[in-house]
Amino acid sequence: MPRDAADLAAQLTVATEAGFRNSLLARGQAQSMIRREGTLPDGAPSFSSYLDRDLLEYGYSLMSTAMRILEAYAATEPRSAEDEDSAKDWDEDDDSDATETIVPSDLGR
Repeated sequence: MPRDAADLAAQLTVATEAGFRNSLLARGQAQSMIRREGTLPDGAPSFSSYLDRDLLEYGYSLMSTAMRILEAYAATEPRSAEDEDSAKDWDEDDDSDATETIVPSDLGR
């Protein structure tokens, strides 16, 4: 598994090209345009029962690769003493619960 930022960026470029994974994005867009209130209408073309899961996994893998690129750049950049101090200050002031998950549906309550 490549850890070099350039290799990761090349992976990301390939993964975002048209036609990647048998036109996964195009199939997802087509299904999305046909759906009505979350379901496919009668007579709609058939899509893989795994298409939604494949799209989610694809999105997460793109996000993960992008985060690994950021980590690779952060690991190669020298940090100043000022950066270290600001990171320490931020950690000390952070009183949030890192285990708490907020879902959009919870915001309206």
